[in-house]
Amino acid sequence: MKKKILILFKASWYWNKFLIDKFSKFYDVKYLYLDQIKKNYLDTISEVNSFIEENKIDIVFFDVDYQKFINLFFIKKINKTKKVMMTFDDYERHDLNIITASGCDMVLTACPISVFKYAEVGYSAHFMPLEADANFYKNNNLAKDIDVLFFGKVSNDRKNYIDHIRNNGIQIKVVGNNVKNRVTD
Repeated sequence: MKKKILILFKASWYWNKFLIDKFSKFYDVKYLYLDQIKKNYLDTISEVNSFIEENKIDIVFFDVDYQKFINLFFIKKINKTKKVMMTFDDYERHDLNIITASGCDMVLTACPISVFKYAEVGYSAHFMPLEADANFYKNNNLAKDIDVLFFGKVSNDRKNYIDHIRNNGIQIKVVGNNVKNRVTD
C-alpha cells in the first residue's frame, strides 16, 4: 500500500498538476490550496491537522515560496507527520527558507546550488526540478524554425546577450517590447 501524502499548495496553479502527477507515481496524493481555506492562521492549522488525522496522512509537503502562512511556526504546529519543504524560488528566498527548513525532515529544491547550501548546515536536501515530467515535456519531433526563444522585456543587459547570441550565428526570436513594459508579439 502506498503511503499517503498531503501537498499544501498556496494556490491553484497550472504547475501543481506536475507535482501531483510526479508524486502519484509513488504515493497516494491528497492536496489542499491554502488560499481556499478562508480562516485565520490558527484555524487554518487546526483544519490542516484535522485533514491529516482524518486521511491518515504520513508525509506533508509544504509549498513555501511567497506564502506568508507557511513558515517555521506553521510547520511546527502540523502534527504527527514527516515534513518536506518544497521550494522552486530558493535562489532568491534562501535566507528565509533556511529558517523554515529547520522545521522539516527534508528539503526539495529546484535550485541545484541550494542543495549544497542546505547540506552545509546539515539539512537533508535534494534537487527536484519542477519541469521534469516526460509526459508533458517530450520530443514531438517537430521541425524547428528558431534555435532560441527570448520572451520578455529587452533591457540593456538582455540586449547584450541577445546580440551575442545573434553574432554567433544562433537564430533567436525575441517576443516582447520596451515601450509599455509588457510582452507583446
